[in-house]
Amino acid sequence: MTHAFNVKQHIPGPTHRDGHTLDLIIARQSDIFIFEIYLSNYLASDHSAILCPLHIGHPPPQRIEIQTRKLNQFNIAAFQDAILSSPLYT
Repeated sequence: MTHAFNVKQHIPGPTHRDGHTLDLIIARQSDIFIFEIYLSNYLASDHSAILCPLHIGHPPPQRIEIQTRKLNQFNIAAFQDAILSSPLYT
């Protein structure tokens, strides 16, 4: 069924002590960020722990420019005069 959606199930074998594959890692077949999968039985559980380091790059940082006003240099009287003389006010 996975081939119909162009995806691959990457777990190589059973993940349960009774031989069932209960835990899955599914990714597109074109994705190349899964190189290694480790199944470990060191936990006191009937499931194997699945360890899979993903090789995914980070997007490049984006530079954001922010413009601010210096409020300590704000002239309140000039601002009030500008509002009162505005055509929107009259």
